[in-house]
Amino acid sequence: MEVELRLSGQAQRAGILLRPGGEGGAAGEAGVEIAVERGQTVQGQGRLAVKTRRGAVHSDISISPPGQQGHRLRVISEDDIIEAFLDDHTCLVAPIP
Repeated sequence: MEVELRLSGQAQRAGILLRPGGEGGAAGEAGVEIAVERGQTVQGQGRLAVKTRRGAVHSDISISPPGQQGHRLRVISEDDIIEAFLDDHTCLVAPIP
């Protein structure tokens, strides 16, 4: 899956949500969020994170501060692993919680 993301205005994060499909994939079920987030640090670094819908972070990596420009996020999900690629130069691999 590939999406274009843009953090504009007061937006703090943008990304995608993966939920289980089929009969067991009810709308209220927990899923996995892959997101680009604005930094909360003095340096303003952002991060690429894989976390549950309830906010538990399973893996993250610092990135340069997300600006008004768009970002390309590619996500590959295989068995129990998620691979996230941001702008063709940042990669994050995490187990699916």
